[in-house]
Amino acid sequence: MGGPADRKAEFLAKIKAFVKPGDVINFDSTSEWYNMHILAGYWSIRRHQKALFGSTSRWRDTHTMLMLAEDELLSVEQPRTRWARLENLYDDKITVWRYTKRELSGSDIDVMREAAEDLIGSVYDVGQLTDLAVKRVMGYPHSIEYCVCDFSRYCKVCSVGVRVCYEHLRKKLKEQGDDSMKRLFSSFRYDTWDHNDAMVASNTECRGVDLEATTPAHFANSRDFDGEFELVCEFHDGIQIFPVPDNAHHH
Repeated sequence: MGGPADRKAEFLAKIKAFVKPGDVINFDSTSEWYNMHILAGYWSIRRHQKALFGSTSRWRDTHTMLMLAEDELLSVEQPRTRWARLENLYDDKITVWRYTKRELSGSDIDVMREAAEDLIGSVYDVGQLTDLAVKRVMGYPHSIEYCVCDFSRYCKVCSVGVRVCYEHLRKKLKEQGDDSMKRLFSSFRYDTWDHNDAMVASNTECRGVDLEATTPAHFANSRDFDGEFELVCEFHDGIQIFPVPDNAHHH
């Protein structure tokens, strides 16, 4: 087993065979036991997602990034939003999800990058990001009021940032007369949603799940909506889990 640099290089070579710009990367994060604030946030977002999507769903995801290039992964995190690098994810537990409704072109990615660059450097703050994302990037005044002590609200900020980039592309396409791209998570696929009055009400009133209510699990469970994203690959600590490597069958 080589050192960190060797493991990082090996991981990068493997994952580059799967990913491309526009992919969404989700993290099933861990933290040391003494980071109580972080752990409380993870617990809260997982509890919320498990209640929303069910115990058989992918409800453990706690962070979301958007890949625009190998060294341009939009990461809305503390203390400020930054660009992350693909190679540095080698010791994380990640899944990669791809948008299924459109083959994203180079110009599409450029439009998404515009929205991402607006967020880079912004303080990891619920109020500021909501104001920026909803009022400036998306151009509508509605926003949800959250309790300042809602840990899950803070953990959802990262996924809100990623969704902003997708909705920004949809908005730009519509301005050009292209209505082919729908608001993410705006239609339901399974009858289970019929029993979730709050979720149905939100979609009826806002023509799609509120931007600010987007969680990491929305991307991982889009089968419950319109199948907007599909799993591309999964890695745990640099080891390829999905697709199952050919040599895995020989062990």
